[in-house]
Amino acid sequence: MDSQFSNLPQENRQYLLGLIERIKSETKLLSSSLSQTEKTRKTFRNKILFNLLYGMEEIKTHLNDESYWENIKSENKNQIKEMMSNIQEQKSYCEKLAIQIEFMIYLEAKEKVSDVYRRKLFDLCLNMLDYKNEILRKKVIFNIISYEQLAKMSSEELVNPEKQQKLREQKNKFFKEQMFLTEETTVINHKEVSSNTLVGDECKEENNTYDMMNFQNIQKTKKENKNIKDKKEENKNKNDKNVTHKEKSKLSGLSSEMLNFYFEIDEFRKETLIKKINETINGNLKEATVNEIKEKRKKFNVNLNV
Repeated sequence: MDSQFSNLPQENRQYLLGLIERIKSETKLLSSSLSQTEKTRKTFRNKILFNLLYGMEEIKTHLNDESYWENIKSENKNQIKEMMSNIQEQKSYCEKLAIQIEFMIYLEAKEKVSDVYRRKLFDLCLNMLDYKNEILRKKVIFNIISYEQLAKMSSEELVNPEKQQKLREQKNKFFKEQMFLTEETTVINHKEVSSNTLVGDECKEENNTYDMMNFQNIQKTKKENKNIKDKKEENKNKNDKNVTHKEKSKLSGLSSEMLNFYFEIDEFRKETLIKKINETINGNLKEATVNEIKEKRKKFNVNLNV
C-alpha cells in the first residue's frame, strides 16, 4: 500500500500509513462480535475510508494552490479547509462518508453481500486507490459526486482520466469502423434499389404505365419462368448424368487413341448418322463424307449406340 501513496510527501505518507494501521487494529478488536456479513461490510467500509483519508492528505498539499479550489462551492471549500486543522474531524467526516457510500451500494445489491455487491466495491476501491485518480477522491470528498451518484457509476466512469481518454478513443475508433461498415452496406442497398428502378423503367417502357401491381406481376412471371427454366435445367443435368454414366461404361478399356477418336466423332451417334444418310439421299451431304465416317467406325470397332 505504501507504493500507492508515492505521490504524497514523506510526512503525509507516514502519517496516513500510521492512521490506517491504527484503524485496522481497532477493527480487529471489534470483528470477533460481528457476523460474516457484517465483517465483509466493515472491511469494505474501511477500504473506502482509507481512500478518503488518502484524498484528505492530497488536499493538504494543495492548501495554497488557488487553482485547485476553483469550481468548488464555497460551503464545501470552507468546511474542508476548517477540517485541515483538526485530525479527528477529518477522520469522522471520512468515516461518515464511507458508511454512506457502502450502504448505498448495499441497497443497490438488494441488501445482500452478493457478487454484484463485491464486484462494485472492489471496482470502486481499486479506482479510488489509483494514485492517478486524485480527481475522483477530490470530487467525492468535496461532494461534487454524491455518494448516491458514486454507487451508480460504471467502471468506465470510475477510472482515472488517462484511462477514460483511452476508452473514449477506443469507442470512437469502434464507432468510425461501424459507420464505415454501415456506409458500405448502404451503398450495396442503393445498388439494389437502382437495380429495381431499372427493372421498373423497363416495365414502364414496355407498358407505358408503371405501378407497384404491374411490377409485382412482372416479377412473379419472371420468377415462374425462372422456376420452369431451372426445372428444365435440372432435368437436363439428370439426363446428362445418365448419358455420362452410359458413356463411361462404353469407354472403359479403350486406348487413348480410341478415346481421342471417340470424342472427335462423338457428334456422329447412330441417330445422327441416320440423319446424315437421309440428308445424303436428299442431296444435302456428300456420300464420300458419310462413307468416311463409316470407315472410321469400322476401323476402331467402336459401338456408339445409345
